[in-house]
Amino acid sequence: MTNTMWSIGEELAGRSSIEPVGVRVGKYSPPMPSAAGTQDDRAPPTAIPLPTIAPSRRNPRLSKVHLHSLARDPRCILAAPVELSSPQAGRPDLSCRWNRPRRIAGMLRRRFDEGQAVDGNTVRMVVSDVDGTLVDAERTLRPTTIAAAAKLHDAGVLLALQSSRPPLGMAMFVAPLGLTAPLVGFNGAMTVTPDQQPLAEVPISAEAASVVLSTLAEASVSIWAFEGSRWLVADRDGPRVQHHAADVRYQPELVDDVAAAVAGLSVTKIVGVSDDHDAVAHAEALLHAACGAQVSATRSQPCYLDVTDARADKGAGLLSLCDLLDVPAEAVLAIGDGANDTAMFSAAGIGVAMGNARPEVRAAADVVTGANTADGWADAINDLVLAPMHT
Repeated sequence: MTNTMWSIGEELAGRSSIEPVGVRVGKYSPPMPSAAGTQDDRAPPTAIPLPTIAPSRRNPRLSKVHLHSLARDPRCILAAPVELSSPQAGRPDLSCRWNRPRRIAGMLRRRFDEGQAVDGNTVRMVVSDVDGTLVDAERTLRPTTIAAAAKLHDAGVLLALQSSRPPLGMAMFVAPLGLTAPLVGFNGAMTVTPDQQPLAEVPISAEAASVVLSTLAEASVSIWAFEGSRWLVADRDGPRVQHHAADVRYQPELVDDVAAAVAGLSVTKIVGVSDDHDAVAHAEALLHAACGAQVSATRSQPCYLDVTDARADKGAGLLSLCDLLDVPAEAVLAIGDGANDTAMFSAAGIGVAMGNARPEVRAAADVVTGANTADGWADAINDLVLAPMHT
């Protein structure tokens, strides 16, 4: 396998969605998998543009019969909700549900009016959340997930992970999934190579961090802080600490006072934690009132309030990945289950919500697949990325 090649220092100003001020950036060129699963220098599949279609997302509903016939042609907008699990159009294996009208970019082989079929698929990268999406309830990779990831690799489609976890907390997935694309942690605030070399970081300003810490203390939730992958807590037996440690497979650093310990540090993420979900919701409301547009505060899970710089969310993280890898956002399929994933649904060509996601997250996606405990991730990859290549 070709060694990973990357260099620090190439400015992305004017091209990345993340402001260059206070941000460390780099350029990353992952080895491109060939169709046979080996590494070569071939360019990724060329995107074939769809015919121009009116951008309205409120088209009249179509009958199932009409919809099923259109499902064979990517040059359409699908109306929702429509279950694709029933046998139709010769494709009884489809298990995802179209959730709302959306141009389907690169989901099927292109067919011209004269009937000529053209090989190719415009999905060049899949960006996946981790917890509740890539892994099951036991935080493990299902065999079907590993198999689908291998097929992506063989097909020349990049797979990148983006999570609220620290980048180090995703290192255990690199080998089993054969990852070559960067890992994006802290909801878009930090990007590293698969071997943990830094590519970009968006720290919280010292002023904003001070307000966040005092506000979370006022809300009576536990506080975690991250300087890169360095994880600081005041109580190793506090809420969710050992649960998170088991997920990321490393222990936090114990300090007397988190706010005092981070003074003068470049903090990437601050987390408010409580098993009282109402307390977390209250902390979120207080933060929005106290910090305004200075920070991004989202709940990756009901017990966690993740706080990053306002320039960092999963949408910005996805666009930064696209810039680093020279992949257009329209050629990206994003998949996740949390409220923090909706930003990347909006940024990507198509957004896929897991069946275990909350209703508001499913409503924000273009497609709903199965749950993370029922091969939903693999179904989405097989049905929406891989199967169309052979249609």
